Amino acid sequence: MREQTINFTIKFTSFIKGVIGHFQESIFHIIFFASLFSLLGYYIPKAYFTWFDHTVYYTIKVPIDIEKEIYKSGDIVGVEIERTALFDTQGISIRELILVDEKGNREIFRYNTNLAINAGKEKMNVDWLLPPNIKNGVYFFQGVVSYPIRGITKFTPFYTEKFTVRN
Repeated sequence: MREQTINFTIKFTSFIKGVIGHFQESIFHIIFFASLFSLLGYYIPKAYFTWFDHTVYYTIKVPIDIEKEIYKSGDIVGVEIERTALFDTQGISIRELILVDEKGNREIFRYNTNLAINAGKEKMNVDWLLPPNIKNGVYFFQGVVSYPIRGITKFTPFYTEKFTVRN
């Protein structure tokens, strides 16, 4: 009887060790594959939207129309922007006032604007203020709108027609 008890104890201990070993191995595989799927689930869409996605999510018709051809420094330049967005998002517009002269194009002033971008096609009239005390010459605005798509920042450039400043 004692021998049966010892055999039972040895078999039971072996069984428990086998179950614990199998359980440890299963836990390792569960953690490994969960981590692998998490990493793949994060990096595959990021790689797709970074390198392969060529969808145009946001467009601006260029050149942007200017309300009139001649302004004075400090005037408000009226522009009509036609834009199309495939989704609602927020963005940042960086707009530069550029002077065209014999030395080429030179940045005179820079503006940053936060944007709320609505899905669909939209035509907007916007007023952009010219800085005071700019010299006479031919100018235009150029810039870029940046907006996020699934954690990737995309960019849409724009520019206006040229206009003249006469003080």
